[in-house]
Amino acid sequence: MAVFEFAIWTSVGWDIRIKMLTFVGLILGGIWAIESYRLTSEKEFRHPFWDKQLALYFEANDAASRYVALSLSDSMLREASSEQGEANKQQREANKEKFWNLYYGQLAVVEDDETVCNAMVMFGKCLVQPGSDYPADQCDDVELQNRALDLAYATRLSIGNDWDRKLDNLRDEKQTNACRGSMSR
Repeated sequence: MAVFEFAIWTSVGWDIRIKMLTFVGLILGGIWAIESYRLTSEKEFRHPFWDKQLALYFEANDAASRYVALSLSDSMLREASSEQGEANKQQREANKEKFWNLYYGQLAVVEDDETVCNAMVMFGKCLVQPGSDYPADQCDDVELQNRALDLAYATRLSIGNDWDRKLDNLRDEKQTNACRGSMSR
């Protein structure tokens, strides 16, 4: 009789253990499913922000690179026809205006990398700032070209670093030591 009672007790013990493991497995599976959903929905929420940030980064780099290219070709065209030189000057001014519009507008909203901000400031110092008669720095063609390349490189680094970063800093108050403050003379 003792052997029979022991067999019943152990089979009941195993049955309870299996039910407990099943219950724990269900709880862990539920936690995993909820966490997976949270991470997926967070990435879906960030996706439009990243798309806009990426588009504006490319616009800023396009404006800077076109300004540089037109400045370099303008240097070569000084002895050529004045019509082509005037067209280059107008395009260069349009790209400078585009750069400043991005600088003071939309890019400042989505830019979350101090490296890109500093590169924008440094490139902007080679241009005549709105409301000013002279650029902050006197940049020759080579310096202008290097600063445009620095902006492109900073943008590339930011894209790589920010791809999986959370948007927690969007809730932060305006930073008093933002890098854009360094543009003032």
